Amino acid sequence: MGLPDIKDHAQRYATADEYTHVTYKLWESSWDPGAVVKDTGADGKASFTYTDPAKVHKIRHKGGRFSCEGPHLVEPSPQRVLVIPQAGASGPGIAFAGKHAEVVFTISGTPENAKSKYDAIKVAAAEEGRCQEDLHFVEGITIVVR
Repeated sequence: MGLPDIKDHAQRYATADEYTHVTYKLWESSWDPGAVVKDTGADGKASFTYTDPAKVHKIRHKGGRFSCEGPHLVEPSPQRVLVIPQAGASGPGIAFAGKHAEVVFTISGTPENAKSKYDAIKVAAAEEGRCQEDLHFVEGITIVVR
């Protein structure tokens, strides 16, 4: 993707964190509620206005890895923010999941390891002020039938 080299593990998560922060800003604060007018002129008035430009804003993000003037180029979806999946069980991966993820994929090997990862990610979510019940987990398992 244009990078001259592969960044180390912690730098990759720091980049993902800032990128996710930028997307949140675009999704949540670029378009005000009611910005999409969709006036087709069907009522006999010929405004044909799709969007109220006064309700669409630049985000002006300047970070260590990304700069984005904004605004978001498309109208927001009904839920505003997309579901954020995450797969990673390292320290930075757990922190990222706690901060951003709604769905976390793990491969644990044993029920005890699965519970340990589950608990660590729930703690990370609580430390970010998130409701632990908002997290969903998918465990990668292999079933062998003989």
